[in-house]
Amino acid sequence: MKAAYNKTVKATSLVDGSGRSLYLLTSDPKNQATCAQLAPICPPTWPALATTGKPMAGAGVDQSLLGTTLGAHGVTQVTYHGHALYYFHGGNGAGPGDKKPGDTRGQGFYSIWYVVSPRGTAIRK
Repeated sequence: MKAAYNKTVKATSLVDGSGRSLYLLTSDPKNQATCAQLAPICPPTWPALATTGKPMAGAGVDQSLLGTTLGAHGVTQVTYHGHALYYFHGGNGAGPGDKKPGDTRGQGFYSIWYVVSPRGTAIRK
């Protein structure tokens, strides 16, 4: 994971190693992933940033803010500053998902999904 400037939100946000945007769900309690509890279509629409080992910080990311929690279907989900991290795949009535690096089609979705700043806060632009 690294931080990269996003032209759409006009801010630096967290992305995976391929440049795909990462999101947080504002209603998630600290260090918990509750997407699957919202609706059955949530995990396929907003899949977890999963890991099989210790998450590693890239450029612009604070290693001390990285962690993990148990996500949907038993996956180990990456957290940042206590927020579980997700991708936006879209579909299931949510419109098209992010398809390429820099896409932020999930930004502001239902006013609860936002891309994440390097400080670990929601970017609400």
